Amino acid sequence: MTETEIRLARLLAEIAYREADVTLTSGRSSGFYIDAKKLTYHPEGMELVGRAVFGRIRALDVQAIGGMVLGAVAIVTSTVLTARLAGVDIPGFVLRKDARMHGLQKMIEGIAPEPGSRVAIVEDVVTSGGSVIESVERVREAGLEVATALVLVDREEGGAQAIAATGVPFQAICTVSQIRALRDTAPPADARERRA
Repeated sequence: MTETEIRLARLLAEIAYREADVTLTSGRSSGFYIDAKKLTYHPEGMELVGRAVFGRIRALDVQAIGGMVLGAVAIVTSTVLTARLAGVDIPGFVLRKDARMHGLQKMIEGIAPEPGSRVAIVEDVVTSGGSVIESVERVREAGLEVATALVLVDREEGGAQAIAATGVPFQAICTVSQIRALRDTAPPADARERRA
């Protein structure tokens, strides 16, 4: 992990990870939850996400970055801006879950890549891989090539393997094991407040 990725994982551990009985989007029950929106919409978190994701996709020669609403929206936005500030133009797009029944009735919002373009698919958290796989299928139907599927957090529950089985290279900025390790080694909250 790069220094940026370690900082990102540490912030996830501090503000987004909590132990509680929850039902996930996949329908599975879990004893913990990662509220990644607390990271992707956090001022420092947004900067770290943009830098980490851009750092991972920069050498992949992608013509666009996108993913499914809602998990990908802030990731796409922060990465597009980070790339632009580095002098690289990588347009962004998001995939709707359902077609709009008004306007242009588009399934791809933002800047739809031209057929044949190489794209990066992003998501905040992966459990079963369903949302990422749906995104991959949708962009392939649009004639796009998926260069990578990149998530912020792999919950290590089979999603990485399911995505890799589609033939798409998979990468995660961090895993739940890494988040827990950082959480376990973090100083107590009152010590952090005294340092600030």
